[in-house]
Amino acid sequence: MRLSAFVNLTPSYFARFAGDGTVGEIYTLCTNLAPSSWPFRRNAFSGITCIHFPEHHLLDAFRFSLRRNGLLYLETFGGHGQNHLDLPRAGQLRAVIARDYHLLFYREQPVGPAGCEAVSVKFLARKV
Repeated sequence: MRLSAFVNLTPSYFARFAGDGTVGEIYTLCTNLAPSSWPFRRNAFSGITCIHFPEHHLLDAFRFSLRRNGLLYLETFGGHGQNHLDLPRAGQLRAVIARDYHLLFYREQPVGPAGCEAVSVKFLARKV
């Protein structure tokens, strides 16, 4: 399953949603990400991938720097150990992104002890 997800989310897969069918270049950057020191300009990216990074308050920064029709792929970490304490509650991320994005794929998986409302989340969304 993991390999299948990786293969399906290659640049050519994202190009299907780009509108013009082109595949751009991918650049990597290592930086300290915080909303107060967000280093990127408005409309800087056509796609953002955020994997296993628990700072969900960065969604506003992602929206700021993602171009219209740009893609956002986000995957939280799982609920191992006490991780569920830092994960969103059921429906929380969906409600936050619904106002600015069209969901192409969204999946929540309940995690944590019985009665805990935490979920791990994976989604792919297009900015409207």
